[in-house]
Amino acid sequence: MKYTRIAIHDLKPGTIAFTLDRTENELLPLFRSQPGFVSYAVYRVSDHQVASVSAWETREAADSAARLAEDWIRSSMPGSMSSSRVVVGELVFESEGPSLMAGEEPAPLH
Repeated sequence: MKYTRIAIHDLKPGTIAFTLDRTENELLPLFRSQPGFVSYAVYRVSDHQVASVSAWETREAADSAARLAEDWIRSSMPGSMSSSRVVVGELVFESEGPSLMAGEEPAPLH
């Protein structure tokens, strides 16, 4: 069973580029080095807000990642975040879009 850590971060004005760069170059490698790491994605929601989603093999790994990220933000990003909301949850179901073989056309939408 997979678990996820979802975080919504409100950033101070003018810090998004700095925050995204530091996150990719510092936090991502930390996550990759943790047991149970599956994936990590960051989404720009607006000029002052980002959402991050990390997937983990166990609840313990996801909880540990939440603590790791909180500590990293506190020590590496002081002054960039104005607020954060973090939740950890169990995967209930997931779906992916259809895969296309080379040369196939997607089915028309009706």
